[in-house]
Amino acid sequence: MAWLSLKQVKKFNEIKEGVEKIKNGDIHYTIKTTGKSEFGILAANINDIGQGLKEAVDNEVKNERLKTELITNVSHDIRTPLT
Repeated sequence: MAWLSLKQVKKFNEIKEGVEKIKNGDIHYTIKTTGKSEFGILAANINDIGQGLKEAVDNEVKNERLKTELITNVSHDIRTPLT
């Protein structure tokens, strides 16, 4: 019985450490999932949240890059005389 509790505590600590890493900015971190237990499902759900966060950050970086490129192009067009 104590062995089973120790195993569950270990899984919980792995999930807790993974959440801490994601919270601290490592959005590429993936928690190891183990089966279909409650902890396995929780780890998979946290990984899904991390994946959604990564996609949102990637999308925002892409949008910022496109916005900067648009501003550069418009600025160039404004300074270029029409002939």
